[in-house]
Amino acid sequence: MLKYFQDKIADNPSFQYALQMDCEEQITNIFLADAKMIMDYAHFCDVVSVDTTFGTNKESRPFGVFVGFNHFRETVVFGAALMYDETYESFKWLFETFLKASPPNDLLINASLKKKDVQTKSSKQKRTWLDKKHKARKKRQNKASNSWRV
Repeated sequence: MLKYFQDKIADNPSFQYALQMDCEEQITNIFLADAKMIMDYAHFCDVVSVDTTFGTNKESRPFGVFVGFNHFRETVVFGAALMYDETYESFKWLFETFLKASPPNDLLINASLKKKDVQTKSSKQKRTWLDKKHKARKKRQNKASNSWRV
């Protein structure tokens, strides 16, 4: 995989990747963005959605994508990540790595993430939003807990 990344950089110096290593110097998390992703992010970074609900293989390692919308409301990909797990440390590294470029105004995350977990010190986005499923579930829970009150 590292050879592939080195070849991509030789072909296109705008290609970027970052690796997180564990204490045994094994790769745990990978973030990558090619030139098109970087250009799209420069133009359409107002709102970024992060989704890690995809499993990549039989071990169900998370595959994450940072996406947004262009002026035609088409989905554009800003970056991708192969992750070892969905721990706080992994997400902290991932968001700090992604946000080094320039923070978006709004960041949409899936319900499996906690808002406080993604708002790291390097994160300067104005708002962090949970996806609609999470909001709907919270609304139903609140409604159910308040239904006995008069």
